[in-house]
Amino acid sequence: IACGAPCIASDIPALRESGADAAMFTPVGDSLSLAKAIARTLEPETARAMRHASAARRSALSWEPIIEQWQELIQSVVG
Repeated sequence: IACGAPCIASDIPALRESGADAAMFTPVGDSLSLAKAIARTLEPETARAMRHASAARRSALSWEPIIEQWQELIQSVVG
């Protein structure tokens, strides 16, 4: 996602949370599903859509929002 390349991941909660709509998910251990997902990412329209989704998701996963959240939390505790 950070590189803007189409992302295919196992369908587990942690990866769903981080990938959101910028990744394609396949059931764990399902090689046929994985092969189909790889083939779909080679389609120009799908690849383009995934690149755009990756760009949007990248900003949500950057360090800046995380640092701001930590600063707000620390400030609320310390006062």
